[in-house]
Formats: sequence, C-alpha cells, structure tokens
Amino acid sequence: MRSGPGKEVVRPGALVGGYRIDSKLGSGGFGKVYLARRDGRLFALKFIHLERVGEWGWRELLILMRHHWPNVVRLLSHFQWPEEATEYLVLVMEYVPGRTLSQWAQEENPCARDIAGKMLTLARVLDKVHAAGVLHRDLKDDNVLVRQGDGEPVLVDFGAGAMSGAPRVTRGVLAPGDLRFRSPESVAFFLSQERRPEECYLYSPADELYALGVIFYALLTASYPIDGDDQVMLGEIVSRRPTEPHEMNGRVPRALSALCMRLLEKEPEARPRTAGVLAEALEAALKEARGDASWDVPLCYGWDANGASTEQEPELVDKSLVPWMRRWVGEKPRRGKRPELVLPPATPVTVSAPGMLWPLAAVRWMDVLASSLKAAVLLGVLLLAGLGVEELMRRLSPAPPAPPITPPGLPGPAFRPPVGFPWEVPSWMAGSGGEVAPPWKRPEADGAAAPLVESTPAAAASPAASGKDTAPVKKQQRQKTNSPQRETQSRSAGAAARNACLGLTGAALQACLSAQQQVPPVRREPPRLECPAGAVETMTRTLGLRIGQVHVADWSDVRGRAVSVREDTPLRLGGALGEKLPHKTVLYGRLYLGEKRVYGLFTEARTPTGETYKVCIRLYEWQGGPGLPFDPGSTPENMVVAPVAAVQVVDHFEE
Repeated sequence: MRSGPGKEVVRPGALVGGYRIDSKLGSGGFGKVYLARRDGRLFALKFIHLERVGEWGWRELLILMRHHWPNVVRLLSHFQWPEEATEYLVLVMEYVPGRTLSQWAQEENPCARDIAGKMLTLARVLDKVHAAGVLHRDLKDDNVLVRQGDGEPVLVDFGAGAMSGAPRVTRGVLAPGDLRFRSPESVAFFLSQERRPEECYLYSPADELYALGVIFYALLTASYPIDGDDQVMLGEIVSRRPTEPHEMNGRVPRALSALCMRLLEKEPEARPRTAGVLAEALEAALKEARGDASWDVPLCYGWDANGASTEQEPELVDKSLVPWMRRWVGEKPRRGKRPELVLPPATPVTVSAPGMLWPLAAVRWMDVLASSLKAAVLLGVLLLAGLGVEELMRRLSPAPPAPPITPPGLPGPAFRPPVGFPWEVPSWMAGSGGEVAPPWKRPEADGAAAPLVESTPAAAASPAASGKDTAPVKKQQRQKTNSPQRETQSRSAGAAARNACLGLTGAALQACLSAQQQVPPVRREPPRLECPAGAVETMTRTLGLRIGQVHVADWSDVRGRAVSVREDTPLRLGGALGEKLPHKTVLYGRLYLGEKRVYGLFTEARTPTGETYKVCIRLYEWQGGPGLPFDPGSTPENMVVAPVAAVQVVDHFEE
C-alpha cells in the first residue's frame, strides 16, 4: 500500500529490515526519522521516499558513506524497503540521545562560557566538513543535537547537503531551508531580476558561516537577528544590520558580540575566511576570559523569584501604555526550567465578584500565576470553557471602582487588583474606554487578496472535470454565510476576552491571550477532490515537475502583512517551476479551513502568456508540511494567512 507525503511510514512495533520500530523521532522535507532497536541497541532509521526525494536521499547517503567526522551523526548501514515493492531508502544511523541546541539553551539557561564552548566545537566540525568539499546547506539550531551525557554538540541531517563531484539535484533557485538562516548574498540572488529562471544559487562556506552567526546570535540573545514574515525578512536580510547582541542583552560579553556580528556581515568577504579562523577567534576569546566571573553568569533571567527583573521599570513610569505593557509581559528574555505549581493547603481567598469564588491558597497567588505556565493555561481554559465569554465577563464584573487616576493622554478606567495582588499596579493599566491595540497583536490583515490576473476565471475544480489538459476550468459562484450581526457579536466577544486578560501578569497574561486568540473556527468539511484526469502525467512529462517538489509562492504584491484569502483566491508562483511554468504563473483551485491550518488544493495552472495546464498541487509551508497556519480571527469565509507560502507537487490530495 502506497504511503502519501503526510502518512506515517511505519507504526511502533513494526519490524523493518531486522529493526524493531520504537517511536517517531521527527520529520522534515526529505524524510521521517524513527527510533528503532536491534540486539539491545538503539538506532535512528531515516526513511526517504525514493519517488519523491530519492535523488536527495542518494546524495545524503553518498556524503555520509564517504566521510566520518567527530561530532557528526554517523551512518551505520542502509537498505531499500520493502523488499517486495521498494518504496523507501532507509539510512541506519547512530542514535544521538539529547536535545536540539535551541531546546538546550531554553532549558539550561547557559552562560557566555558555555555558549562559546558549543560554538567552538561547531566551528571545528564545520571546518573539517568544508575541507572535505561538503556543504551542509541547512545549518540551523534545530539540526544540532546536544548529546546527553557529555553535552557535546552533534551536527545532523545532511538531507540538503552538497558535495563536490556529486550529481546536482537542486531544481529551485535555493536549496530547501529556513529563511532566517539564509545569507544576504543568497537572498539577493533569489530576488535578482537579472538571473535566468533556471539558474540555481551556488552555495559556499561563507553561507554556512552566516548561518552559524544566526545560531550564535540566537544563543546569546534568545532571539533571531532577522525574524518575522517572510516578505519582510527577504528585504531585511539584505539591507538591515541587526542590533548588536550586547545591546539586545547586556550580559553578553563585548568580545562575543563583536565576533557574532562579524559572522553576520552583509558582504561575505567581511566574515571570517573559514570556520577554522572562527575557531581560533573563539579560542582566543575564551583564553582572554579566564577568571572573568561575568562569563559564568546565565545570559537570561530564570523563572524563579530572583529572575523577576524590575531594574528598567522606572524609565517607563508615566509614559505610554504600549511599551509599559511590553515590559510588563516579558521584560527580559527568560530561560531555564519553569517551576512546578505547588499550592499549600490554606484558607481560600475570595475575590469580590458576584457569583465567582477563586479557591486559591492564601499565598501571593498572582506571583505563582506569573511564574507558572500550568496555572496560566488553566486560567485560559477557565476563561474560554463552559461559560460563554460574555457570561463569564458578567460573573467576573467587580463592584463599581473608585474614581480612577489616569495619567495624561491614556484612556480607560482604573484596574482594581484582586485580593492578594503582590504589587501596586498603575490605575491606567486596563483601559477600555478607547480600545488600544496590544503590542503582541499582528497588524490588521489587508482586505481579501484581489485576483492576480484580471478577467481570469478562478477555478473551483471538481472530480468530474474533463477535456484537454489545456482547457480552463469554470468558476463556481459562492455565497457568504456569515451575517453582519454575527460578525459584530464575534468582535464584541473577542474584545471582552482581551480586556479580561488584562488583569493577569507575566506568563498568565500571555497564555490567556493565546488561549482566546487561537480557538479554531468552526471546521468546514474538506472538499472531496481528486487530481484531475491526466494531471500527474502532464506535470511529470509535459511540465518537467517531480512529485514531492516544493516551490515558493505568494498571494499578491502584499508586503510584510498577513493577507485575507477566500475559498477561490488564486496563488502565484515565485520564480519558475519546472520547464513550462514561469515566474508569476497563477494557480487556481480551492482553499478550506482545517482545525489548525488553511489547506489549498490547486488543479489548474495558467502562465502569464495564457497557457493553461491541469495540475495536482497543494498549499505547503516550508518545514511545516501541508497547508499554512491560520491567523487568529480566521473564519471559513475569511482565512487570514502569511503573505508568502509554498506549494508542493503531489500525485493525490490529502490533508
């Protein structure tokens, strides 16, 4: 039985090539990885689908067979499976127990000396890899594991790797990867209007040193140097100089900050010449820092009482609401393990609100909520479950407050903290007289994306579609089902929920807001679509496409903002896909709202010169799988998504 791109390859307990499958470890664009056992030992088995991404799998096998480096995951053997009808290339690799580098940093809250040590090892490993003529091409913190036991970083996943002398398999402009780790020169090449449509970017060690700089920056500051919507990042990676790490986080030593910024230089010539040169610079910095106690202080605040920083609050007193709220929600980057919520038995505390008792212990309970994610999530559930938002708001309404004290220029009545609130809160904090957009809220989405080509029918294809491959598909009319009254009620309920959240602190506020924003809309049943007759043959033979191929796309010329799409909104290719679908080819089909994502099923491609082909292409997210995450507030009639997406060539549709 054939397994599609989204299906599980094997189930726990299955026997594959003499290995007993234990559990799934992860998946990516080039394969799925499972933990397996044999003769009492643990192994990592990577299943690579031969028809969809077999070329990449054979090259990864070639790289790992020819080379063996310390601190790089080792290939032990390989085979094809199943024997009777081969579908997968299986790479048997050593199992590296541990966490990703980003998880390690988040959970351990390392100091500067720890981070410099991890970067030194990575630089030495990368220097050996490059010396052998190999490029990883997908270097990021999630492709580095911190090994359990000795804490050594181990580089994994050469699925996008390249090696001198190996056959070329990259068909797009850039190899698949995370945009945040792309070098400025690679993005500039991607955006260039002068390159030929079929021309591919040639990676170099300088690209990998830039990616190493992004990893370094994230370890030092708990944030990426360039982040956000793809359209915004494309421009900023090329043009904007990131804030220096020591300015983002005052605990970062200047020496490490300067070295990180060298790696992030826009011009490749300004970066360290090789990873070996970087290793020497890190060694020198560590030697210079011997005996310096500041290098042994955790770079971020923890979640205990000592991590509640208020050192910069006075500068925001009596100033605008938005920066105060930003600081109040998360003043400093926080790392480390969150404390467990433990409530000792004590006399319950009653909040004076009609019809509502809070049976929490007589402790400074808001402190506990601010430091405990579990309690925050629980509070969010209380807000949204069982009672409707308006009913819950009615029960929580306190007695009329005393006259508020409002700073000049700030709207809204006073916030009266409940009994036991651990500190005095400015009375203007929870203004509701004039609604103020909170700082964590994304910009309002643009109106529904306009058609990309005027007077072109947007197809809503059906299984009964017939005719020649170049025949256009007729548009079906759609009626809106939402009424103005229902939309007004929905907006009122959302505003009430946001205002209710303003009575919380720290993690509790964030969880409450997340809970009320991310409740999925009512699910619409997915359309029962099949690939149009002859579409697979047209794609593979006429258009030169490969099943499983992923390509960048966008909805319109919108830049840097979420975009509102409808069921019949078309999608546009960014760059040429295959031999006959050039840049700005428009894909027509249908979109629908799943439980957590917007899915797209495209059955017709129309080129800028008017040629039309039947296709079988689905909406896709780089590194995220089928579909796109919807933004808060999406409905089946108004789906709000990121402005840039990707598409994947498939031989059948599935969610």
